[in-house]
Amino acid sequence: MDHFAKGIASNKQVGTAGELLFIYESYRRGLWPSKFEGDPPCFDNIVVHRKTGKPVIVQTRTTELKGDSRRGTRYQVKALCNNDTVHIRDTNVQVLGVYCVPYDWYFIPAKKIFAHSVGMYPHVSGSRGKYEKFRGNWGVFGFSSGDPVLLS
Repeated sequence: MDHFAKGIASNKQVGTAGELLFIYESYRRGLWPSKFEGDPPCFDNIVVHRKTGKPVIVQTRTTELKGDSRRGTRYQVKALCNNDTVHIRDTNVQVLGVYCVPYDWYFIPAKKIFAHSVGMYPHVSGSRGKYEKFRGNWGVFGFSSGDPVLLS
């Protein structure tokens, strides 16, 4: 367990902390995230796209490094919701946002996910993993790399 999860006892608390971190990071980039009261099925936030003004529906996940001797180490999250009964691709979710503690965010379009889980390798220099192209992909919300970042 690292600094992000110290004092956080349950998966629900880790998830809530990840959602709040996503909102903070979105605001830093001049985006307009919205967190819903209650617990809507299959998504956590909506972000207003910076250029089009259209809502982008986001499911956020937080994960720490996992591994075994057979498959190696990786960051992994499920691409399922509703108690693992529905694939995220079959919902109204447009983007799966994953925070790999303590590295970076991945923003993966839901339509690009076909497996029941997503594996990421931010700790591997030069990784050519399937989802590496989505690492730090804030552009999915209309944020460009040259745009100013607040509170940096």
